[in-house]
Amino acid sequence: MVEERMSDTAHCPRCGHPSEGDLSCPRCGVVFSKLKSTGIRRSHAMTRAALGGRRPSHGVLVRMLLLFLTVVALALLCRHTMRMTTPPVALVVSPTPSPVAALDDANDARFGMPREAPSNDIATDSSNVEALDSGDAAIAKTLAFKLRQRSPLTSNDLITAETLSARHPEEDSVGDLLHALLLLASSQSRQRRLFDVSRRHLQRAVAVRPGNLDNDRAFLSLHLELGEWTLAEQSARRILKRAPNEAEAARGLAFALMRLDRDREAIAILDDLLKVREDAEARALRARLDKSMSDERGMRERRLSHFDVRYDGDAHEDVGREILRGLERHHAALTIAFGFQPSAPIPVILFTQQAFFDASGAPTWAGGVYDAIDGRIRIPIGGLTKRLTPGLDSILVHELTHAFVADRTRGVASRELHEGLAQYMEGKRIESVLSPAQIDDLARGGIGGVVGFYHASLALVEYMMRLRGQGGINDLLALMGENGDAGAAFRRVYGKDPDVMLRDAMQYHSRRATR
Repeated sequence: MVEERMSDTAHCPRCGHPSEGDLSCPRCGVVFSKLKSTGIRRSHAMTRAALGGRRPSHGVLVRMLLLFLTVVALALLCRHTMRMTTPPVALVVSPTPSPVAALDDANDARFGMPREAPSNDIATDSSNVEALDSGDAAIAKTLAFKLRQRSPLTSNDLITAETLSARHPEEDSVGDLLHALLLLASSQSRQRRLFDVSRRHLQRAVAVRPGNLDNDRAFLSLHLELGEWTLAEQSARRILKRAPNEAEAARGLAFALMRLDRDREAIAILDDLLKVREDAEARALRARLDKSMSDERGMRERRLSHFDVRYDGDAHEDVGREILRGLERHHAALTIAFGFQPSAPIPVILFTQQAFFDASGAPTWAGGVYDAIDGRIRIPIGGLTKRLTPGLDSILVHELTHAFVADRTRGVASRELHEGLAQYMEGKRIESVLSPAQIDDLARGGIGGVVGFYHASLALVEYMMRLRGQGGINDLLALMGENGDAGAAFRRVYGKDPDVMLRDAMQYHSRRATR
């Protein structure tokens, strides 16, 4: 009875004082009929009653709010924990073409650079989604949609896929989804020339699905892009061991072998492919190799750690030995200067004068040629039989500089930068090859054609050297190789676009010449 009476006892909505049937509050005198008994005011009154009739302080209200939020958070955590125990979703991975390494068109100057690969088409089977709670099903569908659309992936997408796979390790299709996303992320990173990131994604893909051929296909693309010819050979051979007629792998292997100066092996690989199917790119590469083999037929070869040198037998035996010594000397000097060296031996072919022009297609004034496609230096030595002349020695360092710059920048360096650096490394300086009046004429555009181009290129590199020295040049070349954007590399290192740099270089040399 006491409990019933206490529960029936009313309280003042304002101050919380007990009031049994009174029309007004005995303590504060408020008339109850004039107050609207809202839920909020009753709540405030009950709170004040619990506090002994005192109004709650600000600190008390804050603590009560925090308590309420804590309860809500615990409730959400419990719900999430219940979701974690829900049976896994059943995903279906639909088979698709392999995502990787094809070669560019045969007409492209770089036969071995891979085209972008198609994506794996991975989708969720809506009929089986009921086996999973709605949260994980939605996650899987979103990731599969991004994969099909080849949408740009973020690190959060990969973290989400990793988490999903960790929650459902027994579901092969969930692992397949993660694997395909890693391949796509690697491809996208490679497109943005984030090669280290691309490689890490591929290494993780191998851990997720060891032995998957798509891993080797993706690695083949990466190795060809980076000029890692030995690694490219290994990846291509693994593919062809399991898929002998795969054209992309055969072309990639043949190109890598050509860059490793193993033309006969490259031709054999292409012949095997062409017996099975007609392939325009393989045939074009085969024709190029045929010409090289024909041009070099009967030549004697000497191999060192950094070079493979071929020349016309006994006629050039003495100068061949001299050239080998000169090449090794220049290789050591350029390695120190650039802080870098090419990853593979450089083929150097020495021709008689007419054979050189027939083989290289170079203009009659050329003293040598570096070919960026096969990575070979071709030099005419007609009329030389015994000694390495100063002129030929300059040609060696000039063409060897091209090989270093091409390898360091992965083919991105402009022709101006190539020719300027090659002349600079020879020891040429603009003030030693042109008079002050000629330098001023060059700056004003009065010297055109090939001669003007070469002089302007040398003037540009000299100006760059004066600004930031060899270290600046090395930073520039490294950035070009990393980001594939010559203009961006110039802006980052020198704060200017290349055309602005050239204009400033001309003005600088003109001022020096006329003062």
